[in-house]
Amino acid sequence: MFIVNCALIYGLLAVLGLICLNVVLGVAVALVQGTFSWRKLPQFLEADILPYGLSLAALVGAAQINMSFLAANTGTVTRDTLTVIAWAAMGSYAARMLQEIAQKVRTLFGIDVPTSAR
Repeated sequence: MFIVNCALIYGLLAVLGLICLNVVLGVAVALVQGTFSWRKLPQFLEADILPYGLSLAALVGAAQINMSFLAANTGTVTRDTLTVIAWAAMGSYAARMLQEIAQKVRTLFGIDVPTSAR
């Protein structure tokens, strides 16, 4: 019923690692700027982090299911289709996280991190 795609799971773990790094750097920036509030942290995690992490995990989990076991499978949604969608979602979210991490590193350390090739 399940066919484990380890590369997809490692990709999810990498994106979740980027999310954690982004949150830690965001807290550090807020502490340095004096705008950190413990009350806003759970709200931020609930509204901005949890939905993305759970949706990516759901996509990766769905891509592990062997669709031939499903009685209602008409052949329109295949495991490969879900794998491509999961990779695309993780790639776009990783790109967003890397951009935000670069911005926070620039803010924290004054380091010029290139954001695009010119």
